[in-house]
Amino acid sequence: TPLYSSAASDVYKRQIIKEFPTGDDVRDATLVNQAIETQVRRTPGQYLWAHRRFKTRPWGEPQVYQPRRGKVLRRYTIALSLLALPVVAYTAWTALRQRDRRYLLERLGLGQNDIHADIYLHAASIGEINAALPLLRLIQNQYPDLRVLVSLNTPGGRQVAEKQLGNRVQYSYMPIDWQWAVARHLRRIQPQCVLIMETELWPNLYEYCYQHGIHSIIVNARLSARSTQSAKIIQQWQNRAIQYAY
Repeated sequence: TPLYSSAASDVYKRQIIKEFPTGDDVRDATLVNQAIETQVRRTPGQYLWAHRRFKTRPWGEPQVYQPRRGKVLRRYTIALSLLALPVVAYTAWTALRQRDRRYLLERLGLGQNDIHADIYLHAASIGEINAALPLLRLIQNQYPDLRVLVSLNTPGGRQVAEKQLGNRVQYSYMPIDWQWAVARHLRRIQPQCVLIMETELWPNLYEYCYQHGIHSIIVNARLSARSTQSAKIIQQWQNRAIQYAY
């Protein structure tokens, strides 16, 4: 009978996998995999060397270890870093023009207050928030106890959202897709589900949700023919984002 073991309190303990083998190869493989996962979660330090490269886990379960980033996402991070100066300058100019200090801070991932929400919906601007209004109202009518946060990329989109939805939901600006900014932003919110309208494909956002067991769902998804004919590296970034979607 197969065993698995761990060292606990200086005592070497063993636990038997019951009813094994069952005669069903799929069932046997499942039992072994479950035993391995249970043991890794109990004593992760003993298994770090063997499991750090594992990149799969059941949906809805966070990663035991953060997987290494592939070349595609490393190149994406480098590209964002090279664009940081003009992006920050444009964000500051927009905040100054709109006289909105909150826009500058939140777009740079420096929002201060925790804004916990059960459902987090992101709409880029005015067109996306108008498309999301029926869904938001349906959620509010059927699940009035759920806390909803709406994030946007532009001050104009936020103004429309606040006019249409009032104080029934919370609001925020989506930070630029820097890895640290996205992580900080989502730790402030701690959502159970992220709904992203239409064509917003941000690899770091989707990757963080995937690694932390947050369902990221693209609503009314669409890609134009122009998007499918973009540069190969852009297509790779888009593909990686879609792979991480739920």
